Amino acid sequence: MSFVQKTPSDRSAQKAIWVWGYVVALAAMWTLAVGGVLTGEILHLEDDVRNSAKSLGRRAVERDVALRRWASLHGGVYVPLVPGNSPDPYLADHPRRDLVTKAEEKLTLVCPSAVNRQFQDLLTDPHFPRSRATSLAPIRAEDAPDPWERQALESLAAGHEEVASVEAFEGRETLRLMRPLWMEESCRGCHVNRAYQTGELRGGISVAVPLDRFREEARAEALLRAEHYGLLWLVGLVGIVLGGRRLQQQARRRLGVEQELREARDLLEQRVAERTADLEQTNERLRDQIAERQRAEEEARSAQQRLLEHQQRQKELAEAELAKLQDQLVRQTQLATIGRVSASIAHELRNPLGAVRNAAYLLKRKLPRDQTRLQEYLRMIEEETSRADLIITELMAMTRGKAPDRQATELGKIVAAARQRCAAPAQFQWSSTYDPDPLLVNVDAVQLEQVFRNLFTNAIHASGASGWVGVEAKRRDSDDEILVTDSGPGIASNLRRQVFEPLYTTKSKGTGMGLAICRQIIERHGGSIEVIDGPRGAAFRIRLLHDAKQAEDPS
Repeated sequence: MSFVQKTPSDRSAQKAIWVWGYVVALAAMWTLAVGGVLTGEILHLEDDVRNSAKSLGRRAVERDVALRRWASLHGGVYVPLVPGNSPDPYLADHPRRDLVTKAEEKLTLVCPSAVNRQFQDLLTDPHFPRSRATSLAPIRAEDAPDPWERQALESLAAGHEEVASVEAFEGRETLRLMRPLWMEESCRGCHVNRAYQTGELRGGISVAVPLDRFREEARAEALLRAEHYGLLWLVGLVGIVLGGRRLQQQARRRLGVEQELREARDLLEQRVAERTADLEQTNERLRDQIAERQRAEEEARSAQQRLLEHQQRQKELAEAELAKLQDQLVRQTQLATIGRVSASIAHELRNPLGAVRNAAYLLKRKLPRDQTRLQEYLRMIEEETSRADLIITELMAMTRGKAPDRQATELGKIVAAARQRCAAPAQFQWSSTYDPDPLLVNVDAVQLEQVFRNLFTNAIHASGASGWVGVEAKRRDSDDEILVTDSGPGIASNLRRQVFEPLYTTKSKGTGMGLAICRQIIERHGGSIEVIDGPRGAAFRIRLLHDAKQAEDPS
């Protein structure tokens, strides 16, 4: 495929063709714009003809209504009885139709309609609008409506305020307009014996406005505007042509500048190509050096990242171990304090409690059985002294906890024994699943039974007589997980750590030692116990390690 390089003269010719094509298109657009505006103006003049004729017709109606109202307000007009002014036969019932002055001059009454007819007869200008009153039920036969007036009267009767249209009337193009004529109170003087009501539509005033003069004025205005717009179009066209010539000159100068720029560009490209070849060799050496440095930096960042991660893990392990040791120290301090207090309480209170219990027992035997109120008081004394003694016993058991005596035992048997020793209502429901079944655990069965007994007792108290408790156990890789759930209200998330603290309880008659003893026993086995979110109520998760040596020395 071969390419022919265009010379500057060829490009100049193409540029000239493009410029004059643009000029022709702009001239055509300018012609269309001016023609469109002129056409709109002429159409607007047509609307002005109709609006001007309609405005003149409305003024004629207002003139006739004003003339009629003036005549009716004065009770009509009296004129001399001369030839051409004979008495109106339609006013024959009027009591004062004919009068005689003191000078013996005879006068006759002319009604407002007759006054208006005589006024219209005096108009001689053929271009002036002519009007008359008409009705669907005219009094005079001469006032009967023509077909257009009849349609207009029917439209007025239907509620229209005005009817107007351009019609051929008396051989001329005419705007015909009709507006309603209402019965007024002053009109009753000439309509004595007619059953007209004030405000009733009496008929209409019809006006005929010839459009000849308006058409001539519109044609003259259209011709004047055409001359103005023609001059504007010619000025714009001359401007477009002159602008096209200037644009062509600028295009030729631009082509010369472009040719010089192309020559300079070719020279510059040659020099750039030579310089680029030198830079490519330099860049290749720099890229090798940069790649080597990036590899070294990447290895340094990786080593630094591994060191930071190792330090972070060591820090987290140290913080976790420190938190665990702090927690153990706090619990040991609490247990030591509770041990000293419980030993003092056991020594100081158990003997008085025994004496109170014995005295209540003797009083209960001596009292007659009909002393039910006193019998109830003594029963309450016995219950509360027994509860106080239970608290002292649990405190002593917690501070004197012994190491677990581990033996392989079925978890199901431990759970069943704990369930039997709990006083649950008859309708209370139990469920348990083990994976595998039987599930052997290496624990102190007596201590673990106490854990389940404390958990079951709390669950029965929280769930009520119709509640349920579920036990689900499964073996995992390094430990056994036991989940104890109930149908009670559950434990709030902000209380889940506090419930394992000694002497903390939410029950009115609780000792606050049950869950603390559970945690102490589980931790002696090297396991853990915690409160988690359950399906409905409270859920306790217990984890026991498989290896007894690992449980005794978790480190």
